Amino acid sequence: MKKSLAGFLSTKIISSLLFLIVLFITSFELSAQSNKIKNQLTDKTITMNASLDQYYRMKINNLNIPFNNRGDIAAVLVDSAGGFFDGHVFLFSGGFVMSGKSNDSIWANGVAGEILLQDYLSGRVNPTPIEPPTGFYVVKKTDPAFSQSWQEWMQAVYLGADFYDGNNDGNYTPFDRNGNAVWDPNEDMPDLLGDETAWCVYNDKVPQAQRRWLSSPQGIEIKQTIFAYSNTSFLSNVFFIRYRIKNMGTVSSSLDSIYFGLWADADIGEAVDDLFGCDTIRSSGFAYNSGPDDWGYVMNPPSLFVNMLAKPHAFIPGKTFIDNNGNEIFEPEIDTPLDSAKISQGPALGIKY
Repeated sequence: MKKSLAGFLSTKIISSLLFLIVLFITSFELSAQSNKIKNQLTDKTITMNASLDQYYRMKINNLNIPFNNRGDIAAVLVDSAGGFFDGHVFLFSGGFVMSGKSNDSIWANGVAGEILLQDYLSGRVNPTPIEPPTGFYVVKKTDPAFSQSWQEWMQAVYLGADFYDGNNDGNYTPFDRNGNAVWDPNEDMPDLLGDETAWCVYNDKVPQAQRRWLSSPQGIEIKQTIFAYSNTSFLSNVFFIRYRIKNMGTVSSSLDSIYFGLWADADIGEAVDDLFGCDTIRSSGFAYNSGPDDWGYVMNPPSLFVNMLAKPHAFIPGKTFIDNNGNEIFEPEIDTPLDSAKISQGPALGIKY
């Protein structure tokens, strides 16, 4: 029987959700944009929304991993399923599981292709009549400034992607203001992380009757960013996933007691001799081969390591703030802060407190 890293890495969530997750292998909200952007989206709506499922295969250094825009990792219906390292499979399937309470009822959902857990669909919870494509938006460090990928990022911003607002006007307008053909700090740019960034959005609208765990949809929207670095020694076989998870309030104004856990089924070459473990202190899990591998890696099979780098910030009465009016909600003009959360948003957006 196959084993998987199911639930090895989880955290309890009591506030808004933001995760930065790293998976590596080693050899031993934005408001509606301007009318100009809306007009650019109109003529593409019909054809792009006709096909909701899209796939993107990130090939960088020795890694070759496909993703779809419903949260699946590796096990997607694309040319050849699975995540590859150095030409051989190391990851069969990946995703996440999540559970919590809504109106005093317990629910659970997730994305784990191998165990037929598919509770998410591409797109937003509350789409507009004029909705841009809900597939992947990809930008690379090698793309020329203000090129096509920078322009297409306008559609990602409409769907909720981040961007660097160089002129501080609240809109994403990637325009070469001084005509020097290079990007300057007073000009807008995409939320480029690493050397390659792929962004998508999906939601938990799969009907209850079609779910394995039969939990009803909760109005959860996830904005997912995948990024990696090219030709960097200690990050050469690493990719990062950032999940921004939000309750859109269509079922309940508050989702509480939420747990989020990573899920992965590692197949390091031949699947029957993989071993698994976890390191709770480092919020990480790992998989490795019990010895030589008969399916490609032979005497030097790799190992897989997954780590949760950044957990959500939380407003906790009595710990992070003094709740002066006793409503258990942090209000800057009323309550007294006791602590600050430091959130790294990448090289373009910097640190948020």
